[in-house]
Amino acid sequence: MSAYRLAGVLRYAAIQFVVLTPIAMVLYAGGTWFDRSTPHYQFTGNFLSDLGMTHAFSGRANYPSCALFAISLATVGTSIVAFGWTWRGFAFERGRARIAGQASAVFATLSGLAFLGVAATPFDRALDAHNTFVLAGFGLLRATSRRSRTRCGETVSAGHGSPRTSPTSRS
Repeated sequence: MSAYRLAGVLRYAAIQFVVLTPIAMVLYAGGTWFDRSTPHYQFTGNFLSDLGMTHAFSGRANYPSCALFAISLATVGTSIVAFGWTWRGFAFERGRARIAGQASAVFATLSGLAFLGVAATPFDRALDAHNTFVLAGFGLLRATSRRSRTRCGETVSAGHGSPRTSPTSRS
C-alpha cells in the first residue's frame, strides 16, 4: 500500500475516533468514579476508558458505548501499526536516520498493538491489563516521535530523518 493510501487510512481512523467517541459519550450509561448517580458521561468526572466499560459506574449495561469506543480504538491502533512502517520507509528513502526509522517503526507497532489491547480489555473487567496497555500505548507512541540527540548539537526526529539544530545549541 502506498504512503498516500496509508495516510488516508490514518486520516480515516482519526476522523472515525473523533466521530465515534462523542457518540459513545452520549450513549454512556452514566455514573462516575465518585458519583454513581450522574445520568451521563461528564468530561470532568469520567475518563475516556470509562466509555469502554461493559457496565458503567451506574451499574447499568454500557454495551453500545463500549462497542463504539472499542471500534474507534482498534481502528486507531491498526492504523498506527500500518503507518509506523511508512515512517521507516521514509527514513530509508532519505538515506538518513535509518536506526531512528527502524526504532520508530517498532515503537509504533508496539504502540498500536497496545491500543488494540486497550480496546480488548474493558476497564471494569481487566483493570490491571487495561492500565498496562494504556501506559504502554501512550509511552510507546511518545517514544515513536521522541527526538534522539546526535553529535554536534543536532537532533533527529525519529522517523523524519531530517536533522534539526537543537534549540539549546548555539553556534
